[in-house]
Amino acid sequence: MALIIWAEYKSIDSEYQLFRKLVSTHLFGKIESSVYNRRKGKLFLYMEQIRKKMAAQFNESKNYFVVASMPLEVCKMSRLARKICKEQDDAFPNKG
Repeated sequence: MALIIWAEYKSIDSEYQLFRKLVSTHLFGKIESSVYNRRKGKLFLYMEQIRKKMAAQFNESKNYFVVASMPLEVCKMSRLARKICKEQDDAFPNKG
């Protein structure tokens, strides 16, 4: 569980990347990626409980949060002229 939390803290998205980082630590060779993956799957519900408890504590004292994100391309510019969501003003997608 600590390894899962550490990987999340370090923003490591893939197991391949995680195990490349472990080469220079004392954890190298202690666990195989397939074993890690199985254990991570079995611990998912417990990790969700921890995440919810942490979020509840953060939400007690703050009204606003900043979420770091990256732009996500919803559709190509070539589809700009199509009439997707144009009937509803509140659902009209912005470009840029």
